[in-house]
Amino acid sequence: REVYGPLPDVFLDNVPAYDWALDVSEYIIIICVNSCVVAMIFHKHRFIVFRRMFLIMSLLYMYRAITMYVTVLPLSSKTYPCSPKSNETSPLMIAKRVVKLMSGFGLSVNGMHTYCGDFIYSGHTVVLIHLKKLYLIHWFYWILGCIGVIMLELSHGHYSVDVIIAYYVTTRIFWTYHTLANNASLKFVTFLES
Repeated sequence: REVYGPLPDVFLDNVPAYDWALDVSEYIIIICVNSCVVAMIFHKHRFIVFRRMFLIMSLLYMYRAITMYVTVLPLSSKTYPCSPKSNETSPLMIAKRVVKLMSGFGLSVNGMHTYCGDFIYSGHTVVLIHLKKLYLIHWFYWILGCIGVIMLELSHGHYSVDVIIAYYVTTRIFWTYHTLANNASLKFVTFLES
């Protein structure tokens, strides 16, 4: 943060940062995720739905890990708290940081996400966009997703390009998976193999 300032961004350069907006976005994520888990538990085909959800989310976060590894961007927010850098890279230190991050599900509202530089692409947007694909409450999630993404941008939590790329990648993986899952010839081949 002291060496590199935020990159130029059309939205972030013209809108002041509202730190509370990130909390609003993350509370929306918590509400949506918890309601989706409840809906999936009571779904008639819960194991199929869970398998699909875990496969899609693991693909999205694998691609996200690759993009974060190959391109590290400076912080988009001037006020977001970050953990101090550590020159130690022992397996124990890495394991401790992973446990801390995972225990709060990667959300700063839980007080467990204090690591910076996880841009390109936005994990917040991935969750908000992916969850709105449940059709029973599609419009409710669509509105919450839009509000969550707007709040994320108002907080300067991610660059605009992070949000755009997250939307694009998330929707394409979702559509590709469901196109393949609904392909009759692939279902027939799978059935014969089992």
